[in-house]
Amino acid sequence: MEIVIDDPQIMEYDMDDLKQRKNEGISHLENNNFKEAVNVYKKILADYPEDVESYLLLGDLYLANEDYPSAEKLYQKALSLEPNNEVIQRRVKLSALELNTHALEEIPTDSASVSKMLQDLTGRPNPVSEAEILSAASLLDNIVHAHNPAEIVARNLDQIDTLLPALIELNIRQAKNDRRFDLVNMLQALKENIESLKIETSASPNPGKNNNKIVPTTTNVSIKHVVFLVPDSENRSERINTFQSVLEKNGVEVTFADFEPDFNKSDIDLVVSFNAHVNPAMMEKMASYSAQHIPLVLDLDDDFEYMPINHPDYTNAGLGSLDKSRSYTAAMLFANLITVPGESMADHIRETGYNVEVVPFGWSKKNEQWQKNNTSRTSVNIGLIGIQGNFEDVQKYRRIIIRILREYPQTRLVVCGDPVTYKMFENVSENRRVFLPRVPDEEMPYILSQIDVLLLPLNSTPYHLVTTDRLLVQASVKGIPWIASPMPDFIRWQAGGVTAENPDEWHSYMRQFIQDQELRVSLGQAGKKHAQLREDIIIGEQWYSLVNKLVSKSNK
Repeated sequence: MEIVIDDPQIMEYDMDDLKQRKNEGISHLENNNFKEAVNVYKKILADYPEDVESYLLLGDLYLANEDYPSAEKLYQKALSLEPNNEVIQRRVKLSALELNTHALEEIPTDSASVSKMLQDLTGRPNPVSEAEILSAASLLDNIVHAHNPAEIVARNLDQIDTLLPALIELNIRQAKNDRRFDLVNMLQALKENIESLKIETSASPNPGKNNNKIVPTTTNVSIKHVVFLVPDSENRSERINTFQSVLEKNGVEVTFADFEPDFNKSDIDLVVSFNAHVNPAMMEKMASYSAQHIPLVLDLDDDFEYMPINHPDYTNAGLGSLDKSRSYTAAMLFANLITVPGESMADHIRETGYNVEVVPFGWSKKNEQWQKNNTSRTSVNIGLIGIQGNFEDVQKYRRIIIRILREYPQTRLVVCGDPVTYKMFENVSENRRVFLPRVPDEEMPYILSQIDVLLLPLNSTPYHLVTTDRLLVQASVKGIPWIASPMPDFIRWQAGGVTAENPDEWHSYMRQFIQDQELRVSLGQAGKKHAQLREDIIIGEQWYSLVNKLVSKSNK
């Protein structure tokens, strides 16, 4: 809905209605549902065109998104309604300081401006609209029933290009209706690739230039000695072991700095620091190596900036203290290269100008449990694997899960990680539910072997929007199909399961997965095949190629 705000007519305000709608908008903002919040405030302005608070809130959203011309226009409109309001005057001055010379000609509540803002805020393209779906369906109908389909296609190439995501969405819906989830996966991946290419093309200063990423290849550099800085040398993660193994396989000596005195540049070729901010003592070593111009790699296995306070690792690794926050910033500045396990996490860190590369989490054949066949059983076990405090994510779908358990007596619920989540299902009989505690990484194959269908519902919080696909990959290694919320990295993975947009889709997919064993097996096998790309040997070589390239560059 486009809002007309020029010369607004004076109208009586229904204060109760206005307050209720504003509360709804605030609720959406608190849950990071930007699209819903913007739509609420657009409708408020359509019905209450003199509501200053709504103009200010929309202006703040555009200001946060660094769209200063749009913010300034909204603030000016608010100021015209309340010229003596000092808060609005300060907002106008703030936006004017950053104002671009090219101002928008329309008040930025039009569809194009809103779509752009939502895409920038969420990092995802605006969803295909129903209007585009109808246009795509009409175009397809015209082509199919034309006497000369090729001629119709030739005449409508531009429209086809514009409506391509909508055309794919039509096929996705049909594939879902036909229960062709293998086709759904492929089509969703195709749609996202097309959307990401469009974003890259529009952002590229030289559209004609080939900007495709080149997969790094190993450079012939003689790396002889690498120092690892780890927060806790007694408890090394699988990720640290993977990187250590690939270095030693290539004849590189790896030293953990806790056991040796400081080194100088003549002794070592590279320093790799893991979650350096967790142990502030590591900062002194990083500062020393940086001063000697020794190449530094910082590996972060989580997005600590977005880590919520109720996360079980927050006390140890979160940025809640001033020391941790300063150490985190310093480590980022010292690093010549930052490696992270997820694309969305990388995009977040790149926003601040750091050199970031993605090295996903891997899995190792050395842990024989990964390739061990799952135990056969008569029940269908529905699994929820989470962390302490993630009960809020499950709450939205609790009734659906309980309904499924009642509809299908052969089902059983397996909850791992969060006792509060388990307690939410107390009204389910004890013989239909089981709780498993949080386990170390190496024991995850056992947990997954207790599950036949993995559920991963997540709310759209900043932390979840950058979460990695690690759990989906692990489920795929074990051949377990999954249903998950549409987080960006989940959509990128896609193999072996489906993403569900709303409660109806969750219920529909769960029913189909439970009823159709062949579907579960086929999806599980598809995921298992794709997961071979994440074996730790492959991931290690990818990382080794990146550090080789870094050392080569520093030696020039």
